[in-house]
Amino acid sequence: MFAPPRWLVLAIFGQCVQVFMSYDGGATPASIDKILSTPGMEWTEAELGLLGSLDKLGMTLSSILWGRVLQSVDAKAMLIVGLGLNAVSTFVFGNFQVKTIMFVAKFVMGVTQGLQCVWSTCWVLAHAPHDSRTVWMSLGAISAGIGNGIGTAVAGFGTSLGLPYAVAWQVEAAGLGLLWALMVFCPATALSIDNPDADAEDIYPEDKVLQNDSRESNGNGAAGGSTFATILRSRTHTFDEASEELCFHATCKSGSFGGAKEDNGLTTSISPATRQVKLTGDHYGELHVRRARVISHCATGAPVTMDGIQDQLGELLRNRLYIRTALALASVMFVTSGIQFLWVRLFMAAWGIGKGETVTGFLVSTGLGGAIGVVLGPQFIDKCGGFMTTAGRRSSLQFIVRLMLLSVAGAVVSIIDLAVKLNGVHWSDGMSLYLVWGSIFVIFAGFNGAIAGLVGINVASVSTSLRSLGSGCTVSVQNLLGYAMGPLLPGVVMDLIKNRFPEEADNPEWSAELLCFGLVAVLLGTLAAFGSSYSALRAARQPTDHMQPLLETV
Repeated sequence: MFAPPRWLVLAIFGQCVQVFMSYDGGATPASIDKILSTPGMEWTEAELGLLGSLDKLGMTLSSILWGRVLQSVDAKAMLIVGLGLNAVSTFVFGNFQVKTIMFVAKFVMGVTQGLQCVWSTCWVLAHAPHDSRTVWMSLGAISAGIGNGIGTAVAGFGTSLGLPYAVAWQVEAAGLGLLWALMVFCPATALSIDNPDADAEDIYPEDKVLQNDSRESNGNGAAGGSTFATILRSRTHTFDEASEELCFHATCKSGSFGGAKEDNGLTTSISPATRQVKLTGDHYGELHVRRARVISHCATGAPVTMDGIQDQLGELLRNRLYIRTALALASVMFVTSGIQFLWVRLFMAAWGIGKGETVTGFLVSTGLGGAIGVVLGPQFIDKCGGFMTTAGRRSSLQFIVRLMLLSVAGAVVSIIDLAVKLNGVHWSDGMSLYLVWGSIFVIFAGFNGAIAGLVGINVASVSTSLRSLGSGCTVSVQNLLGYAMGPLLPGVVMDLIKNRFPEEADNPEWSAELLCFGLVAVLLGTLAAFGSSYSALRAARQPTDHMQPLLETV
């Protein structure tokens, strides 16, 4: 079977699949007005918010499971099943005008999208060139933006020209079906997330290097005691403070001490009291020391670990950098999905412009702004040092915090403009409209410049054996607190305000004012994105004190 080069796998199964899976994120809000006018279907604001967020809830509930499954199950088999179900549920959603069926189809779409998100992140970390990982990671954001834009354009312009909104989903289902057929003929090895060669590249000599450091120790005073590892010049020792992990390649010399012998011939032990790493045997291997636990890799790269799911989740929860970058990503997704969900109805109702002009404004403000951020941001992050080393993560997070400040500034301008409009101050509607669009342009530029770096730092901050599970947990968090809450929370806020002031029901401008309140609730999420990113920077700057004795004794 033909073995495709990695760039082709990335282009077809990483990016094209992402384009079509993100397509409905643009098509749904652009079709809301037509869904509302469907005979026999009455929707509340909360139900519309749920419709827009059910796929994200599906991703939330499934992503941790996918992360765990990908640790032991062939990736290709899972991807084929997931992509096939996604194509079918997409077709069903667009062609059956029944609330229950639409809700179920949306949920299944999200469950299968979760698999794609977890797999693509882990695949890029395993196969991307180490000096351009951030750029490769950013391609997913580019594809998601393109998919959203295409979905918005097809559904928005199509319905404005009189086409049924189902056409947009028929186009998406056809594209997904074609990609499914291509995946069937792709070799399983090309889709695998295991790549031992990439793991070796992750060990850099820039971080706290000890070269040719060999010491002898005889803990019990007996002759012929155990020896420490000789650190090789070609694969030197590094200490990753963010993931609390000591990584090095070592040539082990013979010796004796009390320890468990593994099948690969490498014996390892850690003294909990002194945190000294002792090795015996004549073997070359890679050791990962996490707290007082050792994971050894034999020459074939097969891991030896007894960590259960509770241990793995506990380790993720203890990783401050991982948690804070996950929250930053969730905040970013909350703002972007909320803006997208409210866009068409807000600007048609509050500014009285046509749907075609509204869709064009969306594509320019969010599409062009996001494209500029995606093109420039990852390049600067790679120049800062990327995300695979401690020093690189710190420099990259400093740049990301500046991008978040830029987005907060854009949100403040939008909120002020909306407040002026809500208070009935009359000034140029054209100037007001373009000011909001320009500020949202800035928000998307800042956020999209930071996303790839945040994703890379988040997943790279955990050990290699935990990356699929870590990626799954992150996708769950960013979908539950981000994508799902983006449409749902402003809908709930609008319903609460509507119920609080029932006397305003006869006000012809009340619907537009409610949508403005919803957008303000979404824009406040930029503060959460900035706060989480700044907190992640502080976590990256803080040394992990309880692991320092290990660094000093090796």
